[in-house]
Amino acid sequence: MTSKRLFADLLKENSKRRLWPIALSISANFFAQIVLAVLMIGRYKERIIDGRTTIYDVRGAFYYEVGGMQNVAIFLILLGLSLLIALQGYSYLFDSRQTDLYYSLPVKRTKLFDVANLMGIIVFAVPYIICHIITVFMGLSRGYVEAKTLPLYAASALIVILVYIMFYEVCVLAAVLTGHVVIAALGCGVFFFLGPVVATLKEVLMGTFFGSYASDVPRSGLFKGSPITLSTDLVNALRGDGQYEIAFRFGRAIVPFILTILIAVAGYGLSRFLITKRHAEAAGKAMAFDITKPVIKVAMLVIASLGGGITMFYIGDTRSLGSFIFGMVCGLIVVHFVIETIYEFDFKASFKHFGSFFVGTGIAAVLLLALVFDIFGYESWQPMPDKVESVAIDDYLVFANLHCPLYRTMDNPEDNLYYDWGTSDSEFIFRNMKLKDMENVEKLTKQGAINAKNNHRVAYRGDRYGQSELAVIREDGKIAYNTIINVQWNMKNGKKIRRTYYVDLDTDELVNAYKAIYNSDEYKYGKFPALTMEPNEIDKIGYETLSGYFEENIGSAKMKEFLEAYREDVMNQTFDDLTKELASIEISGLKNTDNPYDSNYLYNFFIFPSFTKTGEFLKKNGIPTDWKDGQDKIVKATVGVTTYTEDGEYGHDEYWTSENTNEINDVLKYTVPESLYGATGDVNEKWRGFTYDREKFANISFSTDIEGSNETRSLSTLLFNEKGLPQAVVDLCFPDAAEDEVGQADNGNVGWTDCVSLR
Repeated sequence: MTSKRLFADLLKENSKRRLWPIALSISANFFAQIVLAVLMIGRYKERIIDGRTTIYDVRGAFYYEVGGMQNVAIFLILLGLSLLIALQGYSYLFDSRQTDLYYSLPVKRTKLFDVANLMGIIVFAVPYIICHIITVFMGLSRGYVEAKTLPLYAASALIVILVYIMFYEVCVLAAVLTGHVVIAALGCGVFFFLGPVVATLKEVLMGTFFGSYASDVPRSGLFKGSPITLSTDLVNALRGDGQYEIAFRFGRAIVPFILTILIAVAGYGLSRFLITKRHAEAAGKAMAFDITKPVIKVAMLVIASLGGGITMFYIGDTRSLGSFIFGMVCGLIVVHFVIETIYEFDFKASFKHFGSFFVGTGIAAVLLLALVFDIFGYESWQPMPDKVESVAIDDYLVFANLHCPLYRTMDNPEDNLYYDWGTSDSEFIFRNMKLKDMENVEKLTKQGAINAKNNHRVAYRGDRYGQSELAVIREDGKIAYNTIINVQWNMKNGKKIRRTYYVDLDTDELVNAYKAIYNSDEYKYGKFPALTMEPNEIDKIGYETLSGYFEENIGSAKMKEFLEAYREDVMNQTFDDLTKELASIEISGLKNTDNPYDSNYLYNFFIFPSFTKTGEFLKKNGIPTDWKDGQDKIVKATVGVTTYTEDGEYGHDEYWTSENTNEINDVLKYTVPESLYGATGDVNEKWRGFTYDREKFANISFSTDIEGSNETRSLSTLLFNEKGLPQAVVDLCFPDAAEDEVGQADNGNVGWTDCVSLR
């Protein structure tokens, strides 16, 4: 009984020392909840009256953004108050006189610690709960909160308090480990941001030194290892599937929930244990425990040296290994002097304790050698086939610009929290492609690993780390045109391992391997998002021709017919077909939306002349099958070339103009939209490798006047240097091409058409 009364008395006495933190907590919660609710309620009312939103959406927004877990203002005060309350509550650890006073009391240190710890939680929790209740009842009185959702508001409030406790215990640990308030604040920063810093540094270093490195870090993944990210993961896992769905999905939040509790408990337990070992003389010193000094110093030395090296590497003009080493040396020296000065609050101390300096230097040197010489064989690593479940290949050889909705790349397809954004197909491929043909996949990946290893071996001689060229000169003098292949091995143990390879399909073995992969159903269903889409995902289709840009609303029945025809044509198209033809038109799959922030461009479909089923459907519905539709209406064409100086500065523009129908048709004969060419790219046997001939690379614009139209439009196209082009166009666009080379299929002479303006 005496113990309980003593604890209560100590708690009451401790509260008298918390007057300004209490006032700050009350003010912060008042503005972050009640004042915010008043402002948002007025906004919600206005938007409902104007018909810009619905009561359903308002209730969801109020639950998450005002009275619930995703109130940004609450999240900010969680960080701020946890730091301030922890440092203020344990301020006696930073002052020798207060420490002597507290330790002289006939009370155990652990009891004093528990009192301060509990009061630190109460200082935030009580004002938060009171303001939260008021906020919820404000929403309830206006119909923005339903009575049946009150338990969810209570549950979300408990989550906020749990997150605060985790932040708070981390800050308490920083206070116990240090003896100075400023150092304690820096310690909190280390606990919160060291993980993201290390993850970012690792990403940059791996991407710089290893040409085959492919980051598998998801969105916001660089911030893993931080209590901040753990809290956001917890909140995101708990929320509903839709943007405004009011829910509390505890079942899928068990892992972050348990981790949050573990960090809070571990922080509290470790701090409580250390407080019994902490000497009174630690007050006023930088670090309370000498054993932590070399550990922290070595960690900081390694991070600072590698960070300084990569910084100097990229800010310099040479990007050489020498500049990297110079940056490492600077980082090592600066951190050693700074940390030792902070530890002892004396600059003379920086000329001591070189043992930890040499340990940190040695570790940093070993890591640098591992990066430079690939000691651990990162570039040449290949998995054992019997340990691989399946493989996904995202190649840039063909169809490198397919699109699909963002929700098709999410773990939960219904988890569309923001907008109906479209995205490229890379993540779709990694999630859906399940290749089992390991024999042919290995032929590509092994060649890619060999190229990566060879490139790494000579990198330090030319300071070319992490740089793999798309076009290189081989030993036989011929140009190798590499294609980028991103590989993801889905291992049987659940791991997913990625690499990026540059492979030249210069042998029949590699070509046949890729051909077999492309022709497989596994590849196509993993490559083309449109093959597995539902007809109701899009409402209309869009297309662009010489006549203009058009959109067509088609019903669900016709959409289903279109998709069935397209799927059949895609599945019947072989790799050999791609080498013999270019896409004739690109069709976009669009979604009607009233939200100006939504993207309605979700899918795209490349149509080829050989797509008989799709072609029949388009013709039957009056939709063009070729982007040159309207060519017969062109009355004037202009080709423009922008010249640049040797330094890359803008020079001047030159133009070729013609109203001759035959000349215009000759130019159009060798012009194709860039996106259409990208569908097949360099597999087209006639124009393979054109994009790498930089010596005869021209930026040109192709403008036309269309009869009966005053509209000015732009198309991004390519112009090929082929026999049949008007000589004036050749002279203008390809001035460096020899006359006897014009029209040769293997010379690669080509120009880019930046902009096709139609009027």
